[in-house]
Amino acid sequence: MLKGIVTILLLATFIVNAKAPAWEHYAKLPMVEQPSLSPNGELIATLYNTDSGPTISVTKFPDIDFKVLARLKKNKDRVDFIRWSGNRYIIVSASYPEYVNGQFFRVSRLYSINVETSETKVLTSPRFTDDRWYKYQSFELVSSLKDETDYALISTYDKNDKGYVVYRVHLGTSDFDKVQGNKNDIGSWYADSKGVIRLGLAVEEKDDVFTASIWYRANKDAELKKFTHRCGAKMTLFLFKLYQKMARKRMCSLIGSLDVKLFGSIT
Repeated sequence: MLKGIVTILLLATFIVNAKAPAWEHYAKLPMVEQPSLSPNGELIATLYNTDSGPTISVTKFPDIDFKVLARLKKNKDRVDFIRWSGNRYIIVSASYPEYVNGQFFRVSRLYSINVETSETKVLTSPRFTDDRWYKYQSFELVSSLKDETDYALISTYDKNDKGYVVYRVHLGTSDFDKVQGNKNDIGSWYADSKGVIRLGLAVEEKDDVFTASIWYRANKDAELKKFTHRCGAKMTLFLFKLYQKMARKRMCSLIGSLDVKLFGSIT
């Protein structure tokens, strides 16, 4: 519903601001999704659907002449989100289906698009692509760094840590620099608004019961500390619901108000 409202408002804005175009032009407008305005307000990035498949496109605000920057494979790739990093780069998260061990799952990949040069780069590294399991390896955006817009924090599997770690990645060169290791089987990482890794979550299931371990640091210089969760079914359900909430809201607002007393003592 929200996407539909945003799309309608976007098209309405085009109509109001365009310089006296013929009305019939608007009757032929393609459907766009996930419109995102650049920080300087000059460009709109959208998921723009065409007959040959979905594209990532931009247009100058408030024009309606879309410039295609990247094209996805029709009926296979799915754009999960697009996000500006400064006014130069668009970060795209796309996923595709894979089948293994009798079930389908989606593999997430990240791309950067330079809107000035139209260059698209897969955010990966030979350290990953040379591994035999690379086709099943997902890459997740932890944070787009508002103070370092040529970089982003990305999480993916590292064979040395045998878990998901966090890298500081250059959006133009795709150079990976590890900034957060993982010796605690943490599956998801979250950063605050300044790009500091503040929270890690490890969730495991046994006998249909979900158990969450929460690792937290107060600031960038502090060590990660684990919150205990020796509790009954009621508390376990609370932790699982908290995990779902964190995944949806990316933790930015929750990190600042995290209260140690809520979870008990620290081990």
